[in-house]
Amino acid sequence: MVFRVFILILVLAAAAFSQVPVIEPGVSHDLAKWRASHYSDVRYKLNLRLEKMSPVLKGTIEIRLQEAAVACAEPNCPPMAIILDWRKIKGSENLSTISNVSINGKQATTTPSAEAAATPPKQGGEFYFEERSEHLIFRDGVKLGENVIKLDFTSPILTSGSAITRYVDKEDGAEYIYSLFVPSDASTAFPVFDQPDLKARFSLLALTSEQDWSVVSNNRQLRRISGECFEEKLCTKSFIFPETQPISTYVFAFAAGPFERTSECVSSPHVSKGSRSDKEPLLTCGLLTPETGIYVRKSQTAKFKPHAAEVARLRDAAVSYLESYFDYKFPFPKYDIVLIPEFPFGGMEHAGATFLREDRVIFPQEPTANDYITRANVIFHETAHQWFGDTVTMKWFDDLWLKEGFAEFMAYKTLEKVMPEYNAWKVFYERNKQAAYLTDSTKGTTPIYQEIANLSAAKSAYGNIVYRKAPSFLRQAEFYLGEQKFQTAVRAFLKKHEYANAGWEDLVKEFEAASGKDLKEWATEWVTKPGMFVFSRKSADLGMSPFSKNRFIEINATHIQGDKSIKPRMKFKILVVSKKGERDAYDLFLKSKSEPILVKD
Repeated sequence: MVFRVFILILVLAAAAFSQVPVIEPGVSHDLAKWRASHYSDVRYKLNLRLEKMSPVLKGTIEIRLQEAAVACAEPNCPPMAIILDWRKIKGSENLSTISNVSINGKQATTTPSAEAAATPPKQGGEFYFEERSEHLIFRDGVKLGENVIKLDFTSPILTSGSAITRYVDKEDGAEYIYSLFVPSDASTAFPVFDQPDLKARFSLLALTSEQDWSVVSNNRQLRRISGECFEEKLCTKSFIFPETQPISTYVFAFAAGPFERTSECVSSPHVSKGSRSDKEPLLTCGLLTPETGIYVRKSQTAKFKPHAAEVARLRDAAVSYLESYFDYKFPFPKYDIVLIPEFPFGGMEHAGATFLREDRVIFPQEPTANDYITRANVIFHETAHQWFGDTVTMKWFDDLWLKEGFAEFMAYKTLEKVMPEYNAWKVFYERNKQAAYLTDSTKGTTPIYQEIANLSAAKSAYGNIVYRKAPSFLRQAEFYLGEQKFQTAVRAFLKKHEYANAGWEDLVKEFEAASGKDLKEWATEWVTKPGMFVFSRKSADLGMSPFSKNRFIEINATHIQGDKSIKPRMKFKILVVSKKGERDAYDLFLKSKSEPILVKD
């Protein structure tokens, strides 16, 4: 009887999970988990028409995916559904359109009424789909196995506030277009599954009539075709990009315009992990890197020239160091840097094509040492993301720290190796720990891991806790475990989850495997609890050691927000000056709120 009840509970739980979740604006975590369990092998085939000064991006998209029945068998299964994200930008809703929609070879139109939605289509009749709450919902025609949805779309190109941005050069009037989809804005450009754990392979065909334009995307160009003319006597250039490795929607990207491509090639061919070409590799640009290039707008070519060699050196040295540290070849077929004027961030780690804010690279005034460090940091940070963030991606944006914390931490390890004259860990302390302390000492601080119910709130997770405390925690984890064990764990984590997704618990498992320690409580305190400890020496010493001329002092830890349930779990060095003026550093493992330490008298 008990066994039957257990089976019934499992069946009911599976049936409940197979039900389509409530459809609400944005991407809810419930919807994301449901889709991740039902859909697989997602592929997007994009054809884009890039027209000069057009208010919209015009294109077609073919979406292929495998639909699976999860713990459910006919005839008790609920109707299958494919739910795409399609969000319109406020104030520009009229520029976002879809048309010519088909599913599995049959035309589909939007549901004309609630009555029609409840009526199954007649045999051989027209299919319907819903456009509701920022989603396209397909039920008619959906089947187990492979499904193919095709449609035409337009979406806004604005000078700000959109996923596709236009920049008009103030010096020569040239036009540049670029995408920026992080954290979940790809669905404002074209319909997709806009969640990090439904990775997909993207292929791209970009057409433009602008003969001096180049197009950059995640993969290397398969070929470029010039001189094709259409009925309107307009000749176009075609840029063809083959399928990428599986990547999340937020790291897919393209940029177009009259860019100048610069490179300094040497005769050291190198094949990256992501390369699938059977041909001989192109000559490397720089030292031991994949195929590379740097794209800069035409009017800034002369200004960039004095910086070109150093930027290439920093990029190539970062790739070389990170390949060695991770024991993992560069994960994509090529690595371009695109300099974007007035880019809203310092950089964005699109897979195989990092976009950097132009004035972080081409200094607008005489640079200081801090400017050189900042430039190196952003290059190293975004390059580290090619492994942490692009190759292995968090399942959901509540683990945003996993990619941002690692990218920043690895940026300083790279700085230490490539530019030792700048004293990397002193800079790390000044730029990261101070900002982390400033935020983490407030009542409004948050844990490193921040629960996010809907991706519409994902942008609120960015800040000092993710960018400053998270890398500081990783620096502590390296010290706590030891550098070699930490590195062993990181290498295992990357290999185990390559081109897939992982959460912080997966990283902790590798820490445990490498160290042989149970680290669950240690990690939980650090990752899921907010706030920080203040450490002090107890005013009265504990007395002399009976076995030596040394004495005991006591270190106390007080949680600054007064949370007595959180235990201090960390290792650090403490500097003690004896009565004779001797300075000694001691390693202290703090596992409780008060810890004695034996020091020289």
